[in-house]
Amino acid sequence: MIFSAAIISSITALFLLLFFPKFGVLFTVMVRPIIDASWDKYFLGTNFLQIMGVAVPLLVLPRIMFSSKPGFFGLALPIVGTFYILSNLLGTIGIIAGGRFVGAAEYFFRALNGFLGFYMFQFYFADREKFKRLLFFILLAGLFPMAAGVYQAATGEVWHFRTTAGGLVRNVGLYHDVFNIRFYGFQTITGILLYMSYFSTKSTLKKLSLLVYALTCCLVIFKGYSKAAMVIFAAWTLLWSMFNRKALWLLLVPLFIFSVNYLSGNKMFQDVEAMFSKEIGAYEGTMDDRFILSGRTGVWEHYLEEWNKQNIVLKMFGSGRNPPAHNEYIRILYSNGLIGLMILIGALLVIGIKLTKNFFSRASPLNVMGLMVFAMWLVDSLGLHPGMYPAYQWYVWGFVGLALRGVDGLDDQPGGIKLQTRPAWTGSRV
Repeated sequence: MIFSAAIISSITALFLLLFFPKFGVLFTVMVRPIIDASWDKYFLGTNFLQIMGVAVPLLVLPRIMFSSKPGFFGLALPIVGTFYILSNLLGTIGIIAGGRFVGAAEYFFRALNGFLGFYMFQFYFADREKFKRLLFFILLAGLFPMAAGVYQAATGEVWHFRTTAGGLVRNVGLYHDVFNIRFYGFQTITGILLYMSYFSTKSTLKKLSLLVYALTCCLVIFKGYSKAAMVIFAAWTLLWSMFNRKALWLLLVPLFIFSVNYLSGNKMFQDVEAMFSKEIGAYEGTMDDRFILSGRTGVWEHYLEEWNKQNIVLKMFGSGRNPPAHNEYIRILYSNGLIGLMILIGALLVIGIKLTKNFFSRASPLNVMGLMVFAMWLVDSLGLHPGMYPAYQWYVWGFVGLALRGVDGLDDQPGGIKLQTRPAWTGSRV
């Protein structure tokens, strides 16, 4: 069933991307969660995640790069995006030199999807109506993974058995691990917050529906029992509440959490305690530090030691190997060398500075969201490899690009929010 849906979704997406690229991007965003659910189904030695990871940049990127209007350098972050992909690709020559041509191609296209992510949304959806359409398709995209997550939470059905270090069974839905389902949860919350901010100010029914949808996403994210997700949720609550001057949220969210915990017989807090049991034990001195963060610190030490044993050339330019280091910076250091890591850090610093300046220039929900998704990427980069996840990079860098480029007419309509600072960002397009 899922495999059939993935086949139909992929073929339709490729057709639309080829002949109707703008709608093809929307459709691809909408069906990507279905395609991702077919991760364990292979056809002629490949799966549809890999096919889409190659096809989307090949079909979309040339249209952006060679467009005369607005032109590549008329978009936000043309230079930063170029350095971002460079930081990922320095070690590719080492993969090729090792005779791993298929591995080199996969690595290249994973990085290329990150480059595409900076520009895809801002190229196609940079005016109010097109942006509204993008948010609507993001809301549609969340229906499948959230429904699967709710079904699993309600019935106890387990498609893929995954547990935490504390013994909790993670609700990963139909995906390989918890990352996918909680990523789609946060992506859906992004769509909800922005849609409520800009397009549903007068409809009580629409607001109520979106609120129920958001609570559903929160339930699904929580049942994934991801430490990073808890940190991201706390950071998002603070950023959205403080920067949008919604102080009431800072009172309502804790009140809601305590109420749910009370109604669940303290199970919610017990689950959180179990989730962080290793970290609590390390803090109290009853647990070895190597077990915190699901043992990631030991993995980090191992790959740093391995990197330190390499010769100076490999240290500087990368070994070409792409290890499961569970840390984006160590992965870049190992694969693309010290130069690649410095380039990545420089690119991230520029992005962070620009997003911060952009916010202080115009305090709009989109600009706040740009900071929020960037903060999420920074959190995920500590324990995962976000630079290798195509759909995640479309989402994060897509909204960063939209925030820095700006959406024409978004904050100027009668139904839009009233800004309290000066007009939109006018900085350089680096």
